[in-house]
Amino acid sequence: VRTAWEAIHNISGASVSVRRQSRSSRGSFGRDSTKMQSGARGIRRAICTVLHPHSKARLFWNVASISLVGYDIFRISLQVFDPGDVLVFRVMDWVRRIVWSLDIYLSLTTGFFTQRSLEIRRRAIAAHYAATWLAPDLLATIADW
Repeated sequence: VRTAWEAIHNISGASVSVRRQSRSSRGSFGRDSTKMQSGARGIRRAICTVLHPHSKARLFWNVASISLVGYDIFRISLQVFDPGDVLVFRVMDWVRRIVWSLDIYLSLTTGFFTQRSLEIRRRAIAAHYAATWLAPDLLATIADW
């Protein structure tokens, strides 16, 4: 995994190292699937993947989020004219609520860069997100519901 990410990032001349995890705590890094792993006493549990911040899935999500911000700007400015109760607006309000709620989960499952290394440990990702954007995201999402 490390050599693949270094090869990708050597295009710009910077090398990147991936912080290693034990095999039991690693998911299928960068994929959109879920692996099943057997735990203690034969209990099977799902291990969710950690997305690379530059993956295609994360890029798609970021483009969708930016589009939704554009819709929010349009919708807020349209409230001046009082368009009334329109089905399209009601549907988009629900889409907006669901997308921003899912964004919190995706932010908790997306790795991040620290100087020159890619952090993919779940606790470190959660701590970083809690220290940066978790409070504003929660406030905006809870106010929307």
